[in-house]
Amino acid sequence: MTFAVNINRIIGEIDAATGGTAACTRPSYGAADAKTREYFLEVFGELGLDVHVDGAGNIRAAMKGKEPGLAPVLVGSHIDTVRNGGRFDGLLGVVCALECLRIFKEQGHVPRRNVEIIIFAEEEGSNFGVTLLGSKLLTGKLSQAALKELVNDAGESADAVIRDYDKLQPGDVYAMVELHIEQGPILADLKIPVGVVENIAGMETFRVTLTGTSGHAGTTAMANRKDPMVGAAEVILCMQKAAEKADGGTAVATVGKLTARPGATNVIAREVEFFVDIRDTDEASIDGLAMSLAFFAETAAEKHGLVAEVSRISKSAAIKLDSDVIKTIDQVATGLGINAKHMNSGAVHDAGMMADIAKVGMIFVPSIGGLSHCPEEDTRPSDIEIGANVLLETVKRLAEGV
Repeated sequence: MTFAVNINRIIGEIDAATGGTAACTRPSYGAADAKTREYFLEVFGELGLDVHVDGAGNIRAAMKGKEPGLAPVLVGSHIDTVRNGGRFDGLLGVVCALECLRIFKEQGHVPRRNVEIIIFAEEEGSNFGVTLLGSKLLTGKLSQAALKELVNDAGESADAVIRDYDKLQPGDVYAMVELHIEQGPILADLKIPVGVVENIAGMETFRVTLTGTSGHAGTTAMANRKDPMVGAAEVILCMQKAAEKADGGTAVATVGKLTARPGATNVIAREVEFFVDIRDTDEASIDGLAMSLAFFAETAAEKHGLVAEVSRISKSAAIKLDSDVIKTIDQVATGLGINAKHMNSGAVHDAGMMADIAKVGMIFVPSIGGLSHCPEEDTRPSDIEIGANVLLETVKRLAEGV
């Protein structure tokens, strides 16, 4: 028997969780995040799910199966956002996961395995600057000691906020599926409603600090300056060119945050700090760009009389998702008469962190215009409905897996 989701309920759930707003600022461990968490915890309680929240803020809400001793199937995503982000990124995957369990309950379907909704904490890195923080802790890719080095803009250490988090081992989870908006234009441009993700790009984030000499903007001759802002500009431009020329044509490098100190309009900066985000599905390409970054920083420092420091603050390897789960998603889409495209993800996702402890798959739905991480982020209800139905049947089949 094939079940079908209620798209009106899904859209209503998104409206309820976001307050009906398009622009969302919901960093993990903040007030807005806490409010949304409280909303879902209440809903999970009403459904009679067994809820557990670990010390990192990862939420798991389980529907008991016929054989609860078996490793469970997880389905979900994240609810935190970037500053002034969109309403679908992450949240849609959680709401569609919730719809799956609601349909099971309404239809009286008891899966063989437990099926758990999972909400990962701090996926975006908007608080402590490290993406996928909750899933990295959950899978042992980040230690408690490493949290001491992570400090947010308020000067608060992650180590002071995060304690006693869960750690999963291979075999603790049978499979996981994450539905997510594509965050790019491929599906929308091709008018294909579902993407089946094969690979997730690797990602490394670096902190670059260039230190020079502060001085008066009007009285310090250009020839006498040791200006780290000029050095930073040269490094950023060099990284842009290096990513454009990288083999394979899939590498990207981004500087999205830069801070000049002391930060006055009429003062030459003493220090400039910026962060470089490097991504590709090819690990060798990432390594090459990382080496280039160090070279560009040292070259700029030597040229302008600066001191350069480059440190890697986070790393996630390129991930190949599970062929069995990919096959299941394909079979479901074909059975439902849905056109699906195999593709890679340039964005990193919590599902990727889970791939070395469980069978993992991802389903993409189109982003109108390829927009994401902005209030204009949007996905058509018809595409959400199609993707959610693929998710529902995929979870149902995986939960019966041997």
